[in-house]
Amino acid sequence: MEEKTNLKQIFNELKQSPIFAISLSSKELFHSNFWAWLIDYNKEYARVFFDDIDHQNISKISREEKHRDLTLYVNEKIYIIENKIKSLPTEEQLIRYQDNEKNFYKGCLTGVVKLDKLPQKWDFISYGKIGDSIREINDKHKLDKWYFVIEEYAKVIKNIEKLVVEFNAHYGNKLICWDEYKNDLMLGELEDIRFADVCKKYKANEFVNYLNNNLKVELESLIEENSENNIVLFINSWFSNKSSLIDVRFIKNKDTDNQLVVGIQIQDNQYRFCVERRKGTLNFKAEKTFDCLFEEFLIYGWFENYDNSKKIFKNRKTSMRDLYCKYNSTDYKFVYQYYILNDDDLMFENLALQIKKDMANAANIIKDISK
Repeated sequence: MEEKTNLKQIFNELKQSPIFAISLSSKELFHSNFWAWLIDYNKEYARVFFDDIDHQNISKISREEKHRDLTLYVNEKIYIIENKIKSLPTEEQLIRYQDNEKNFYKGCLTGVVKLDKLPQKWDFISYGKIGDSIREINDKHKLDKWYFVIEEYAKVIKNIEKLVVEFNAHYGNKLICWDEYKNDLMLGELEDIRFADVCKKYKANEFVNYLNNNLKVELESLIEENSENNIVLFINSWFSNKSSLIDVRFIKNKDTDNQLVVGIQIQDNQYRFCVERRKGTLNFKAEKTFDCLFEEFLIYGWFENYDNSKKIFKNRKTSMRDLYCKYNSTDYKFVYQYYILNDDDLMFENLALQIKKDMANAANIIKDISK
């Protein structure tokens, strides 16, 4: 029978754990490094990840080889471990890892959430299962000098999975505006144990996966007839200034000096209408470059002449101080306006519907500019 999750106990155990404290310096790399040490110390631990591996004949354990987290060499066979807690790899990424090795034999994806579809020869093992398997092997070596360290690690990794699973169950299919939940006990505790960034990234990646599964094909259909104009769809999440950002963009002339971006960006509770032009598409040194960029997309209705005194944009509340917001670099100019998402807006389904509507307008604009 599955034990009932006791959040208070989990938080207390993690706070008191020296292993967890050490892991905070690099939350994914730490675990991969520990597994490499563990397998090197006692090759039987390779069976945690591959139950049929000939562990006694492991000849090499490699870290970060060809961007793979962990690679094991056994009798000319290659086993790959890809560790993910803050994000999920794509099926294509896993296939690329295995295609780079002609002797690839089997792969293991680790984390808390399984991909909807795994390539052939790949399996998923959860952090909780890893903890159980490590503990099972460790219990056979109770006189080992590292017994208590390994036991503590097994408890930590199991608690990490319980914490993320409970976090996801608590908030469900919903993005979280961290600032709006300062009085939330779970979020406060996550900040206290310095694990909030993992949950923020996890939730953002979960929404990106939702968009890829439910909206991507429909959005791509909006630009298919304009493929000759080199317009592509880009859906991704990233992390900056202690918060996750989600981008849904149409990009023309990707990765060139003439790149143009029109799309939606979400950061915390800001729903942003964005435009980006690279240096080849405008007079980059002109004093009013940002104004020109704003006015160009004001004509298309993407932006609005925002009245600062009313704090309303697109008939929604906003906290913008100026007519528009901007980012500047040596390579691009980025302009956006935003409104504030309310609690119901943050539900995945509601956000996806709004993005679908706005990206239809973005598609028409970028196709019109491409003519």
